[in-house]
Amino acid sequence: MSQEDESEDQSLGRRDILKLGAAGAATLAGSKIAPKNIDLSRLKPDILKRLRHIEKDNLSMPVNFLEIATGGDLKDLRYRPRHTARKVASLASSGLENSNGFQSYNPSEAFLSTRDDGTGATVTEDGRLDSFFHPYTGYSTWLPYFTHGDDELMGSVPQEGSYPELEVEGELKQTWNDLETTEFRMRDNKGILDAEYSGKDIVLEESSFVAPKKDTLRRDYTIKNVSDEELEIVFRYHTRANVNNNEQNFGFWHSNSNKLEADEELTWSDKESGQELRIGLEDEPDSTEAESYFEGNLIDLSLDDIKEILHLEDTDRSDSVEGRFLDGDLEKELSVKPGESVDVSVMLEGNESSKLEGESQKSAEDHWQGFFSDLEMPDEMDEKEGDMYRDSARILAGLHDPEKSSSAAAPNIQPLYYPTWIRDGAIQTVAKVQSGQYQTAKEELKDFMAEVQSEDGSFQQCFNPEGGLTGVWEVQNDQPSLFTWAVSEVYHETGDKDFLEEIWENVQNAQEYLIDNRAGNGLMKSAPDYSENLEDFSRQSLWTNSLAYESLKTAAELAEELNKDGAEQYRAAADEIGESTVKNFFPESKEPISEYRLFDGAINNFGGLDSFAVWPLSFAEDYDLEDEITSILDTEMDFPPGFVPGQLNYAGMLYNQDRREEADELVDQVLDHRSKAGGLYEQIQENGEETMAYPLGWSQAAFIMAMEEKYS
Repeated sequence: MSQEDESEDQSLGRRDILKLGAAGAATLAGSKIAPKNIDLSRLKPDILKRLRHIEKDNLSMPVNFLEIATGGDLKDLRYRPRHTARKVASLASSGLENSNGFQSYNPSEAFLSTRDDGTGATVTEDGRLDSFFHPYTGYSTWLPYFTHGDDELMGSVPQEGSYPELEVEGELKQTWNDLETTEFRMRDNKGILDAEYSGKDIVLEESSFVAPKKDTLRRDYTIKNVSDEELEIVFRYHTRANVNNNEQNFGFWHSNSNKLEADEELTWSDKESGQELRIGLEDEPDSTEAESYFEGNLIDLSLDDIKEILHLEDTDRSDSVEGRFLDGDLEKELSVKPGESVDVSVMLEGNESSKLEGESQKSAEDHWQGFFSDLEMPDEMDEKEGDMYRDSARILAGLHDPEKSSSAAAPNIQPLYYPTWIRDGAIQTVAKVQSGQYQTAKEELKDFMAEVQSEDGSFQQCFNPEGGLTGVWEVQNDQPSLFTWAVSEVYHETGDKDFLEEIWENVQNAQEYLIDNRAGNGLMKSAPDYSENLEDFSRQSLWTNSLAYESLKTAAELAEELNKDGAEQYRAAADEIGESTVKNFFPESKEPISEYRLFDGAINNFGGLDSFAVWPLSFAEDYDLEDEITSILDTEMDFPPGFVPGQLNYAGMLYNQDRREEADELVDQVLDHRSKAGGLYEQIQENGEETMAYPLGWSQAAFIMAMEEKYS
C-alpha cells in the first residue's frame, strides 16, 4: 500500500480542524466524495470455476468468514470509511486473488518488549507509537495510525497514534513535520530504542524501552535548546486509543465503548470489561485533557457539530469523555536556557499501574545483557550477521508471552498479526531452540500448542494467548505437520525424553489427522494453508504435502525412540503421501508442477518456501528430486521482490548445498532491507519497499535457521 493510497482520511478531531482552517477543511471535504482509480479490469471469472471444487470439509469456512466480517460494530468501519471503501473495491478488482491486500501496509520500524513481559510496542520512524499490547494476553489497545500524504494539508492529519509534540514559543513542532529524524536505532545489545529529532532551535532525544517484569513501556525524552535564547516550551504527549478485551480476528478489528478520564494521568477504561490503559508522566503534569473524536463526514457537519468539535460552547478542558476512539493529552511547561536541556519521562501501563520509581534504562540494559550472554550463537559469524542474529533472537524473545507460552506472529494491528499461528510458532520454536532458548521452546510446544490442538489432531488458523480462536478460516492442513517437525527438532536439540513423553499423545493425534484427511488423489485435502487466500479452498500444495510426508516419517522415528506403537503405520502413510506428491507434482511426461495443484488444472509457480522440501525437510532427497526442484528455484528466485522467510529459507538450502557465495549474496541483499532499528519485514516489493508485517517472527526465525545451517 503506497502512501498515496493512504493520503485521504475522514478522521478528524478538534485540533485537526483548527490546524487545517476553514479553507483546508473545505478542500479536504471536497476530496472525499467518491473513491478514485478503481480498476475492475483484473476481475478473473475463472476464480469462480476454481471455487466449484471446494472440498466439502471447507464449506463452512466462507460462512465463518462472513459471520466474522459482519459481526463487528459499524462504528469500526466508520472510523475509516474512506479506507474501507477503497480496500473493498481493490479486493473486488483483483478477483479475490489478493485477499491480504487490504492490510498490506505497516509503518512500524522498531519493536520494544522483553522475554519477561507480555507487553509489546511498535514505533514508527517519526516517533509515533502505532501499537501497544498490554499484555498480549487479555486485551489490546488500538493506537490507530495510518500514513498520510506529504502535501501541506495532509502531512499530519489526523492525530493518530501516541506521540510527543512541542510548542516552542507558541509554535507547534512535530516529529513528522518540523523535526527531522536524525537518529533511529536500537542501542547495541541493550533492547532500548534511541532516536533523535532535530529542528532549528530544538533537538528532541528519545530512549524508549519496556521495563523488565513491569509490563510497562517507558519513553524518556530529553529536550535540548540549541538556540541562543531561552525558550518557553510546552511538552505535550498525545494519544488516541481504544481499549478492549475482544478476541480480535485476523483482519478484522472490533472496538468497545471507552471512557477516558484526565486527572494526574490519562486512563482509558473499557466500559464492557473494565480493562484499562494508563499513561502518565514521571513528574506530575501541569495539565491533562480528554477529548472526544469526531467520527462523521466533514461535508455533513452541522453548526452544532462544529461548535462541539471546536468546544466553542465550553472553553474549559474536559476531564472525562466517552466514545470509541478517545484523545488524551498530557502537558508539561518548561523553560530551557541556551545550551541546556530538560528531561521528561512518559509511562504507558495497563490495569495494575505502578510508577517506575528507581526503574531506569539500566534495568533494561542489564536484562538484555543477561539474555545475550545466555544466547548460543555460531562463533564464526561476521559483525553484520552477528548483529542480525542478536536482533532476531531479541525479537523472538519479545514476541513470547511468558505467562501463556504463546508467541505472536508479529506485534501489528495492520496487518493484524498479533495472534499465534501454529505454523509461525513452530518455526519460531525451532529457531529458539537452535539459539539456546531451550525451556521457552519446550514450553511453547507443550503448554500452548498442545493445549489448543483440536480433538481430531488438527489446528485451526490462529489463536489469542488465552487459546481463543481468532482466525477467519478454520483448519489449516500444514500446521499439524509443522507442530510434529518442531517437536522433533526440539527433542533432538535437547535430548529431553521426558518432554517427548509428555507431548507424545499430541504428536499421535496430529498423525491420525494427516492419515484421515487425504483426498482421492492421495494428497492432503485442500485448505487455506500458509498463503491463506481464497483459492486455497480448491488447490493442493507441494508445501503442505512435503510437510505431511516429513511429519509421518518423523513420527515413526519418534515412536521407535519411545518404544511406542504406530511406527509402521506412520511410515506406510508417509510413503503413500510421498508417492502421491511425486505423481501429482512431478509427472514423468510433463513439466514439474508447483507450487499448487488445482483440481481443474495445474499451476507452475515455484516460490521460496518450496525450498523447504529440499531443506530442512528430507522429501526431495528421499525421492531424488533435489536437482529438479533446485534448478527451478534457481531460475525463479530473483530478489527483490520476495517473501522474506522464503528468500532466507532458499538461502539456507544453498548453504546446505555448499553454495555459500550465492547464499551470502542473497542474505546480504535481504539484510540491506532490515529496519534501522533492527529486525526484518515480511515482504520486499520489486521497487525495494518493505511491506506487510514488521517485525515478522517467521523472518527472524528463518535468518537464525539459515545461519545455523551455514555454520553447522
